[in-house]
Amino acid sequence: MTLAFVGASRESYADAAERLEQAAASLTGDELTREAENLFAFAGLLHAEGALRRALSDASLPSAAKIGLVDALLLERFSTPAMNVIHGLISSRWSQPRDLVDAADTLGVIAQLAAAEKDGQLDDVEDELFRFARILEREPELLVALQDLTMPPEPRARLLADVLSEKVHPATMRLATEAVANPRGRSLNRALEDDVRLAAERRQRLIAEVWSAIELTAEQEEQLRTVLSRVYGRDIQVQVTVDRSVMGGVSVRVGEDLIEGSVAHKLEIARRGLAG
Repeated sequence: MTLAFVGASRESYADAAERLEQAAASLTGDELTREAENLFAFAGLLHAEGALRRALSDASLPSAAKIGLVDALLLERFSTPAMNVIHGLISSRWSQPRDLVDAADTLGVIAQLAAAEKDGQLDDVEDELFRFARILEREPELLVALQDLTMPPEPRARLLADVLSEKVHPATMRLATEAVANPRGRSLNRALEDDVRLAAERRQRLIAEVWSAIELTAEQEEQLRTVLSRVYGRDIQVQVTVDRSVMGGVSVRVGEDLIEGSVAHKLEIARRGLAG
């Protein structure tokens, strides 16, 4: 999500994210979870109300008028830190109205991740989101049901709860629920992957997605992490998926880079060579 911002929206988003981080420093995990709820609700309101979205992103309207409008709508229900962030959002310039919605939504994710970090659960939440995305790849019927927008959000949320309830941390459940209920034009897998990237960015780490025919030992994972960290000059989070089609060796993706070391890939290269 953050990579989609360009021009004025990129700077406005960066300013808003900095305001949120400053507020997060003095908030507890529970308080940050409330901030996330407020920001998700604000994003949902903007998504549903096109006239409001256009008005609040209109650079020709005075900031004071826009702040007065959102205060009349939200001040009694939203917390002070969330309102401060929202005031900053609507006072900034946006390349297009849609960017304001995406910024509020992204900041909601960041607030929830910051809550998990405060509670010492950020590593687990990142891993649970990643694992859930991989489950959906293997269970296409579940994926179709969860992102079926012809179905109201409530039954999709209940289905999600049936799948994840009591198996993941509350922060993971909240982020997955938001991704299901409000995909903002993305596939569910893309929404989850965006959340995983944001979690990695909080620790200034890159994610290495690894596909292996067998489970890697803790020592093998650490060796792979060390090598990749040396190559990329940054800390690497290794996330392994067992995939029998790999046929030995591993395949690794870091960002846009794909490193193929699997037997299946080598056989495919050989087959193409024989085919001329």
